[in-house]
Amino acid sequence: MWLFAIMLGFYVASELGVGNWAVTFLRGWYKMDNTISSLYLSIFFATFTLGRLFGGFIVEKVGYLKSLSVFSLCAAVFIAIGMLSKSLAFSISISGFFYSIIFPTVIATIMKEFKKHVSVIIGITVTIDSTINMFANFLIGKLNDLFGAFISFSAILVFVIAVVFMSLILSQTIKKEVSE
Repeated sequence: MWLFAIMLGFYVASELGVGNWAVTFLRGWYKMDNTISSLYLSIFFATFTLGRLFGGFIVEKVGYLKSLSVFSLCAAVFIAIGMLSKSLAFSISISGFFYSIIFPTVIATIMKEFKKHVSVIIGITVTIDSTINMFANFLIGKLNDLFGAFISFSAILVFVIAVVFMSLILSQTIKKEVSE
């Protein structure tokens, strides 16, 4: 349960970090105007919405745990590419598609893996993830104040990379439990 909760916390911090800080990053680091930076954020949420609509079909075909690893890795790659240069910044918008399936897939995996007290486990998990998100976004704000937009937005990349590693650990843990 703890691994699910911490992983989901870093996921939520990263996803909401993009929603809260992408415009600040694009304006501060790439000197984009409000219209373009807001458009990029709108496209992030459009791809996110399309991912929520169609992602479930992909997850059912690929598998829950593999989807978590692949989609979180893709989100990290697209965020990293978007941070490389202004001409590649649009990649941040595309990452929304890959972020979209992580939360519902984690919740579905919890429901599948835990046989008892699922509502309690989900409640605790969501409480922990909200707490992590609260502190993580405060940290992003502090990093922005101290070091600027690039360093603070880099924290979002670190958070989603943490999700990649935790999803791989979770996958190995669950496989080990099933084989025992």
